[in-house]
Amino acid sequence: MSKFTFVGVEKRENLVRQSRKTATFFKTKNVSFINDNITNINFQEFDAFYYFNPFCEQIAYSNWIDQKPDFSEKKYKHYEDYVIRELSAMPIGTKVITYCSDDLHLANSYRLRNMMFNGLLLLWVKEQ
Repeated sequence: MSKFTFVGVEKRENLVRQSRKTATFFKTKNVSFINDNITNINFQEFDAFYYFNPFCEQIAYSNWIDQKPDFSEKKYKHYEDYVIRELSAMPIGTKVITYCSDDLHLANSYRLRNMMFNGLLLLWVKEQ
């Protein structure tokens, strides 16, 4: 078991319920899930982030999880801008792992420290 605590944020309540059931099934103790919009999350409460293109559904033309959210390019931009602003305000030493997220443009204060799987999985560390 990892010494770290992992927190997932999802605005669909049904997906949060399923995530909690899955964590319980696998007896995972260091995982929790927040049912909320990312723009209500205070990033300062965390020191590392995993970013896997979470808002792409806003601009997708098919393959949605469901039709519940009101999709729009404006919302995509709003969410992405919020994440970029919050990560920019984080202290030195903050880590961001991105997967398949070429469109996320971190502040210049983040340096690429590791790359795996042909550049799909990247580790960024805030250094200034």
